[in-house]
Amino acid sequence: MSTTIKVEEISKEYFLGTRKINSLRESLSQTFSYTFRKQQREIFWALKNITFDLNEGDVLGIVGKNGAGKSTLLKILSRITHPTQGRFELTGRLASLLEVGTGFHPELTGRENIFLNGTLLGMKKKEIRLRFDEIVAFSGIDKFIDTPVKHYSSGMYVRLAFSVAAHLETDLLLVDEVLAVGDVAFQKKCLGKMKDISQSGKTVLFVSHNMAAVQSLSNKGLHLDNGASRGIQSIEEAVNDYLQRNTELIEDINKEIGIFNLSQHENKSYNSNFGLQEARLYCEGNLSNTLISGKEMKLEIVTKNSMPINKILTGFVINDQEGRPMIGINNKHLGQLSEHEAFNNGILTFTIPSFPLFGEGQYNIDLYWGNNEECFDIINHAIGFNLELSDIYKSAHILDKNLNKVVTPEVSFELKILDKSDR
Repeated sequence: MSTTIKVEEISKEYFLGTRKINSLRESLSQTFSYTFRKQQREIFWALKNITFDLNEGDVLGIVGKNGAGKSTLLKILSRITHPTQGRFELTGRLASLLEVGTGFHPELTGRENIFLNGTLLGMKKKEIRLRFDEIVAFSGIDKFIDTPVKHYSSGMYVRLAFSVAAHLETDLLLVDEVLAVGDVAFQKKCLGKMKDISQSGKTVLFVSHNMAAVQSLSNKGLHLDNGASRGIQSIEEAVNDYLQRNTELIEDINKEIGIFNLSQHENKSYNSNFGLQEARLYCEGNLSNTLISGKEMKLEIVTKNSMPINKILTGFVINDQEGRPMIGINNKHLGQLSEHEAFNNGILTFTIPSFPLFGEGQYNIDLYWGNNEECFDIINHAIGFNLELSDIYKSAHILDKNLNKVVTPEVSFELKILDKSDR
């Protein structure tokens, strides 16, 4: 397996407060006063002695807080900027997606920009034509392909830009946090495509703050902290190292995988040590903050009380983006309000075999907990989740989301053809 990226002792230095040079005289002055400036101005090292090698098929997840040097590293490897010290070698054709619309000319149409990008990457016109339909189909903006890209939204920009970078014949793909611009469904589509790219033997460098995505996609990790790193690690080691140094991020990471800390929730009405403690959301048996219409949804609620209770009453309300309640249910509605053995702590579980809401977007869940006589704890907007559509009836046709907000998966249909004698 050959090495595709070799980085040796790369460092990048910036002078804080350096102003733009407007003339030859200023340029000469800046050059001859380098030593003076170095003494007078604060130096900022965006990167310090970064060294690593990557082979064909490696996917490197680069993690770190804002300002750690992640984007600077990708810009150096893309030859947008030069390192102050060190060197690097790239083997093969490179495609990078560092900012929305990188390499696009605003006056050209989407069609023309596909050919422009391909040409800049060293592709022949014939090669681009062979992949053109696939690029447009993946981007999902075929209706606007002949519209100048200056009229595109940021989401449309990133759809087309990623499609071009992912489908053209390249050996190396560098992707920054631009996927955060796209919607949930497209982000998922992009991650699947990058996994396909890596399995085909190409090398991917992926910068993201989405730890769940980084871990699922990458086989190696690089944690940057104030421009420095410990070198290549396993992706699990890199993420754990990052989280240990940034403990406040752990709760955000848990939310990405469907675990919600309720004990410190800002809307909690009860003492943090008691009442609702944690919620876990599952889709088809897997922890997730994304539910799918027609698939199994399970909600686990962890509770803690200062004294034993029975006659438990607990439930939830699901609200849409505008705050309108869509589903509300509790165990009393289900006929499950009965005498239980008194207990302090417990896990309450609601399971919906076929989730009935239909409509892409973000939703939130209100939770409440108590007994039949008193409510002990209420948390509004306790859980936030995304909803994706699916082929409910397995007919290869998605329902019209403008007409269907709630679906009934078990629907029967019968067509009886009457002959003349039956009419």
